[in-house]
Amino acid sequence: NDLSTTLEPYGFAYDIEKDIFYSKMDCWQREIGYCRFFDESAPMMNMIIESEPIYFQYDNRKWMIEFWKGQYGITTGAEVGVYVTDDADTKSYFLFDGPYFDCVSDEELLHMGFILRKKGKVILERKELHWWITGFKLAEFSKLSDLSMEIFITFPNKTMRNAFLSGLIRAGYTADLIDVNDLTVTIIFIKPKTPQPK
Repeated sequence: NDLSTTLEPYGFAYDIEKDIFYSKMDCWQREIGYCRFFDESAPMMNMIIESEPIYFQYDNRKWMIEFWKGQYGITTGAEVGVYVTDDADTKSYFLFDGPYFDCVSDEELLHMGFILRKKGKVILERKELHWWITGFKLAEFSKLSDLSMEIFITFPNKTMRNAFLSGLIRAGYTADLIDVNDLTVTIIFIKPKTPQPK
């Protein structure tokens, strides 16, 4: 409880049963949104991670569901985030090129989960209705090449599911890395298919 209280201002909590840190639904990061610059600046914050943004159009807006895995300081962890923007144009900002995304609303939360493995062994699992589902294992050091991530996302309808699948295919994912069971898509994230941040 003391640890969770200490972490609360940073937007995180600690699960004593699973021995992991995770992001809260109402964390301050939800007000910030997301852009490419955050990925590019990760190494400056002691985060050596791989990122995989999947872009797609749905409901007349541009969506991005991004996966991350790697070494976050003194933790090994993974993330899945859901973002959207009404601005379809790609703009050049001071520090990066690309759209600036908002975090999705409560009405747009998705049922998501992932299993993070290190050399085939499960080191953490997460499953929740969320906009940014995360998990971090303290005092675990991992090479990026040792980590694999199995991701599960359930969509509200086939139109959104198919739009996401099209985004996966555009990013370079093949049938052996994707499984579809009704509205749930499972993705195997081992090595990024998209160009990594500078």
